[in-house]
Amino acid sequence: MILKNLLPSKRKMALTALIVGIGWNPALAQDAAPQPDPYKLQPTTKPLVIRSFIEDSPARSIAVGFPQGVHYCLNGNSGKLEYVWIGGFLDVGPDRGRGRGRGGKPNKILGQRKDLNLPAVPIRFTGKEKGASARFKGYRRGVGAPEVLMEWQGKSFKQIIRPALGGIGVTVRYEFEEMPEGSLQIYAPVQGWKTTSTLKLPEGTGWLSAEKQMAFEVTYLDQ
Repeated sequence: MILKNLLPSKRKMALTALIVGIGWNPALAQDAAPQPDPYKLQPTTKPLVIRSFIEDSPARSIAVGFPQGVHYCLNGNSGKLEYVWIGGFLDVGPDRGRGRGRGGKPNKILGQRKDLNLPAVPIRFTGKEKGASARFKGYRRGVGAPEVLMEWQGKSFKQIIRPALGGIGVTVRYEFEEMPEGSLQIYAPVQGWKTTSTLKLPEGTGWLSAEKQMAFEVTYLDQ
């Protein structure tokens, strides 16, 4: 049957019968708008949190994406903020085989990566307990961003990491239930990033001393 030789009303009836009879075939929709790749994820209204094996990243990674187009990768073993990227979020097609194969390959970020070069936890308390370090206890989904749960000397605290205002980067909010002993120090990356805080920080890079507060924020902006 050649549909173009039929009158419009007959053509519509014949096309309906064809679709019902053989099922919808995408090849018939040559004039349809192209569909987006379903394996390329992009947050639209709220953050996306995905445990994933990502190319050139820790074996156990947690990818966190935001509608603003600024995303970050956490180390799933230590809670370390590994890097930030801007642009698209995550291509999970390599792991899932794009519906055509076995998959199992590392997923890929869809933007420009910017390494932070931070310690596993970029704050510390100096004093009696030398060699002390924070312990990663997991994470839970918050209202606007996931909460990274940590512990220092038995004192619990959380980090809430979200896109920074006024530039490309992230703001880390720390909230303590009880302050650990010792003097607080905050790490400022040596190069490539501008570090600011709601606390008063001295000029410089590396470990900087700051006044202790139960809640404070540290922002890292790309320079």
